Amino acid sequence: SGYFGLGSEVPSTRNQYVGQSGNVWSITGRIYDSGLIVGRQICRGGYTSGWGCGNISYTNGSAVFTYNGSQYIINHTWVVKLKSDHGDSGAGMINTDGGGTHYAAGTLFGGIKSSLDGDVTWFSTIQQIENTYALTVCTTPNC
Repeated sequence: SGYFGLGSEVPSTRNQYVGQSGNVWSITGRIYDSGLIVGRQICRGGYTSGWGCGNISYTNGSAVFTYNGSQYIINHTWVVKLKSDHGDSGAGMINTDGGGTHYAAGTLFGGIKSSLDGDVTWFSTIQQIENTYALTVCTTPNC
């Protein structure tokens, strides 16, 4: 089990998200891959970058990363036009319906400033995380 928290701010129950200015929101559902479409707004509270929101610009792609001289391909990635920095990795990506309901959308794993796209953030979706690691996102306080 785990919590979405920002720095030392840890929510009191497992289905809460600490976001903008210390606000705490209840995560009451998941938004799966079919709902994560180009143009949909996604937000995150990054440890380094703080609070931010952006729109999805690319869905279900592959990202190639170089680490210690080796290249790694990460499949099933979504891209959001949003600046992220070192230390933001692992931040929960959330979506709201505008009426106060907050949905778990994914987990941030990378960001870069691209000459073509500006600042972008990559994230793995909740559906991919649940399917790959046999995990379930908490959507109730006592899960």
